[in-house]
Amino acid sequence: MLTVVSTVAGIVVGFLTSWWFSRSSKRQAEANTSALQSLFSDVAESMTSKPIITGVEVDQALRAARLPDKVAGDVATSLSSATSASTIDVLVRASLGALLNEHGEVSVPRLLQEVARALPDASLSSVLSSLEELRKAGRVSWSGDDVRKAEVIKVHPQ
Repeated sequence: MLTVVSTVAGIVVGFLTSWWFSRSSKRQAEANTSALQSLFSDVAESMTSKPIITGVEVDQALRAARLPDKVAGDVATSLSSATSASTIDVLVRASLGALLNEHGEVSVPRLLQEVARALPDASLSSVLSSLEELRKAGRVSWSGDDVRKAEVIKVHPQ
């Protein structure tokens, strides 16, 4: 009798555990998707409010950013080589979306490397300034005060 009760209890606990983990991972995936959509809507909004590139280039950049195997450098290939602050903001946001992993994080060294590769004339201080603005807006966070010393940037859905 004890064996039967233990077996049934084990099956019920196993079922509830798998159900809880699947539900938890579904919520996490929805949060990551929401964060990515939010970043892309911000990119689209900043592109339309400050016409620095053409509509065809915006469409190409967003299409390239949606592909999971593309990196920030591919997104930036359709951007002009001008290094205005709004261009850097757009590139940083697009790069965050393109490099976002399944945990909602982006590697800082990889982000800085891809932005530098895409816009070689961009200064590090302007890229860091763009990241600080995103942090002040509550879009991203990292450990410590200096983003250069952080390993990852956490993207927050809003």
